[in-house]
Amino acid sequence: QVITSLDVSDSISSGQAMRRLLEALLANSTLKELNVSNNMFDADAFTMLGEVVTPKKVQGNNIQIKFKKSLKLKKLVVNGCKMDGATAVYLAGALNGHFNTIQDLSLSNNLIEDVGAMAIGSMLYFNSNIHRLDLSWNQIKSAGSSGLCGNLEHNKSLTSLSMAWNGLYTEGGNQFANMLRTNQCLRELDLSNTRINSEVCMVLADCVCHNTAIR
Repeated sequence: QVITSLDVSDSISSGQAMRRLLEALLANSTLKELNVSNNMFDADAFTMLGEVVTPKKVQGNNIQIKFKKSLKLKKLVVNGCKMDGATAVYLAGALNGHFNTIQDLSLSNNLIEDVGAMAIGSMLYFNSNIHRLDLSWNQIKSAGSSGLCGNLEHNKSLTSLSMAWNGLYTEGGNQFANMLRTNQCLRELDLSNTRINSEVCMVLADCVCHNTAIR
């Protein structure tokens, strides 16, 4: 019998211990879901997290690329770990590739702010595997939403996005409205408690009515 899901949320009190756990998981080829929420991370632990989500190349040419027998996660939950913008940029870089296996990514209740959101937006332009993304409670404002929305206009894989409890205000709300005029893949969009006004809500409602994908 093999383990396919591991939840160690609210369990690890040192960055060193987290790094050792993630390092031990690198050689695991059966784990598909990992939840490390509300734990202590340091810089080395976040670096190891990037290693966890990056496929390990053995050899390659223009025709074929082979990978080591290693961790191939489908779902990663890193909520409430004080991840900052620079770390989010690094993680987005690790996820930026067609060979990445993550389909469900949750980074809720961190501190990625606009710089992290913009990097994740750029990653979504190239990543065709992620279907669900939770960026709620991350202090993202209009600059970050602009980076996300500009790239979501071209994304054809993301079906669920939560931006709840970010300060998008009028400008950010309008950016999502404009994105919905183009994007026909997103089915679920959570903009609750983002401080958008009634006028923007009307614009969003109109866009939703003309979008054939959004529920």
